[in-house]
Amino acid sequence: MKKTVSRTDKILLVMIIIFVIFGLIMVLSASSMESYMRYDKSPYNYFFRHLIFSLAGLFIYIVMRFLPIKLYKKLGSFLMFGTLGAMIGLIIYGQSTRSAVSWFQIGPISIQPSEFAKVFIIIYLASHYEKNRKNLSNQWLIIKPLLLIFVLCVLVALQQKAFAYLNLLD
Repeated sequence: MKKTVSRTDKILLVMIIIFVIFGLIMVLSASSMESYMRYDKSPYNYFFRHLIFSLAGLFIYIVMRFLPIKLYKKLGSFLMFGTLGAMIGLIIYGQSTRSAVSWFQIGPISIQPSEFAKVFIIIYLASHYEKNRKNLSNQWLIIKPLLLIFVLCVLVALQQKAFAYLNLLD
């Protein structure tokens, strides 16, 4: 545990904390009257929601920070294909919000798989290129993961209402 804490980029961590606090202040100042006047809720409604998600993000950061890197290498492909499955699932089961079908509604929580895809793409690419680091002169090994990312980009584009005519299930 001491080793993990000593390897933490302290400047980056301080910057993240500053940005989260700044974000909380901005959410409070920008949405307190909106919440109260328009939705008849507490002026602190959005602030507390943002605070809860920030604390959840902090918890996830702490958990992810202490996981061994070898686990990321093993999960890279699984996470990528899981994200592809979730993006395909949006076409069938997705919730339409603001002219885009990009959310899964699970009880009171809405989940947007494309947000997870950003992190999972990085993990997938890092694990793929690290595993094949001795054969990177082979162009196919470089292009193959990029094709999966292209498919993800197409699926994100299909979520938009402007592309609804392409979606046969719509």
